[in-house]
This record gives sequence, C-alpha cells and structure tokens, in this order.
Amino acid sequence: MNQDKVEEKKINTGMTDSPILRYNELLDNLGGKRVLTAELLDMFIQETIRRLGEAEDALNSRDMKGFHREVHSIKGGALNLMADDLAHHALRLEQPVKAGLAENAAPEGIIPGDELLRKDLEELKKAFKRFREMWNSIREKNEADQE
Repeated sequence: MNQDKVEEKKINTGMTDSPILRYNELLDNLGGKRVLTAELLDMFIQETIRRLGEAEDALNSRDMKGFHREVHSIKGGALNLMADDLAHHALRLEQPVKAGLAENAAPEGIIPGDELLRKDLEELKKAFKRFREMWNSIREKNEADQE
C-alpha cells in the first residue's frame, strides 16, 4: 500500500516562537491570514483587560465563582492563541479555586482574597504584560515588513 505524504506548508515569518506567544504556529493554524490573526490577538487583549479587572473585583468581593469564571476564560483564550506562559499562570490561579468550589469551601490553605491569590493574580498580570509586549513587537515588525 502506497501512503501519500501530506507536506505541511509552514509560514516563515522570520520570528522565533516562544512560550509567551507561539505566533508562527498560530499564524500557520489560521492559514497564514495575518489580518485575522491580528484581529484575534487584539480582541483577546481587550477581553483580557476586562477580565483581569473583573477577576480582581471578584477577588475583592470574595466572589470565588466569579473569580474562577474570569481566570478560566483567560486560560482558555490563551491556550487557543498559543500563549502558553499566560495560560500557565491562569491555570495556576484556577486550580486551587476550582478545587475549593468543588468542595463547596475555600481551598485548603486559601481564604478567599488572601495574599496567595493576590500574589498569583499579580503574576498573571505580569504574564499578560509580557504577552502584550511580544504581540506589539511582532505587530511592529509585520508593519515594517509591509513598508
């Protein structure tokens, strides 16, 4: 039996992927459509700004279900857009809260609003800042390449 090999066409952007944003892989998955990729990344950034604010508000008001919802959504979007570092930090926040919600109590050793969650939320914000900076750098390079 003769097996046909399907040759994958990879897009070469001249940029190196990183755990902060695997842009080349994302672009390849979206068929090389730079405008679509940019629109998705820009929408995700706007949505994440909103969600981070809502997560902080939920934490301040001790609304663990609301906090979990926002962090879970950030994680999902980050995974879909190949932002591994951001997804990792969101997962780190999500897991103990999810475990506590499943037990219908605060996770062991974590009191809603305690400093551990606040510290991890700050780490998530830093990861998001790195993501935004990388995307801005890629966008600038793409624009310079088009000139």
